[in-house]
Amino acid sequence: MRVLQTGLSMRCFFNLADGHSSILDPEGVEVADMEELRAEVSKAIEEMRLGEPDAARDWNGWRMDVTDSAGAILLTVDLGRT
Repeated sequence: MRVLQTGLSMRCFFNLADGHSSILDPEGVEVADMEELRAEVSKAIEEMRLGEPDAARDWNGWRMDVTDSAGAILLTVDLGRT
């Protein structure tokens, strides 16, 4: 992730993919740095688990690609291992 100047933030999107299908995040979240981004990723995964506990068992092969507004991948999380 690029280093942000003090007081600036960047919009990041949490897109889901399994190699065949994609679910794009249309809203994203604003983060100031990589630490905040990782916290938001953890929060999003926890919310998905709580919202669909049975679906969490079927995450093998799925990943979360965290991108910036230009579509560059900043971080990838293997959801089958979370």
